[in-house]
Amino acid sequence: EVTLEQQIAVKSGEFLDQWGVGRSHFVFDGSMRAGISTEMIKVLGSQVNGLDFGSKPSQRMDLSGKKEARDLYSNLVTEMYFNFARVVQSGQFRGAGKIPTAIAQVCRRLWKSGKNDVKAIETKDDYKKAHQGHSPDDADVLVMGLEAAIRAGFMEVPRGRPGGEGGINKIRQMIA
Repeated sequence: EVTLEQQIAVKSGEFLDQWGVGRSHFVFDGSMRAGISTEMIKVLGSQVNGLDFGSKPSQRMDLSGKKEARDLYSNLVTEMYFNFARVVQSGQFRGAGKIPTAIAQVCRRLWKSGKNDVKAIETKDDYKKAHQGHSPDDADVLVMGLEAAIRAGFMEVPRGRPGGEGGINKIRQMIA
């Protein structure tokens, strides 16, 4: 019997082949199902990149060069959401109007500061409770894509906040 995890891995491979995407450019949320990482590696090879949204943040430095992400964020998914916000604030993000669901989900996901000003976005379960059972899956894919780009060498070029506005206002303008 073929497991669901194996089916997902096979279909992922077919999709990659259909669109000519190399295995090393494929990123998936390894925390989405028990055993998915093992099957992805078995079927697609060790070049694929699994992320665990609940894992610890990276050791990358923030833009000031004074703090590591692990000192600023509670987990990897929070780091990814804040990285996306910085890319928007720096004016490097284009095409928001083509992905309105993802943008709306990014804007709706709440965050809070905890001990030592460590930031944490709301859990997926809390998001679902606040939004009639809808999951922020599109936003998660968006921020995961940026994380893949960062790991492949994408560099943010800070240029300040356009017009003095924060990231959320900039996003809202893009999709208006």
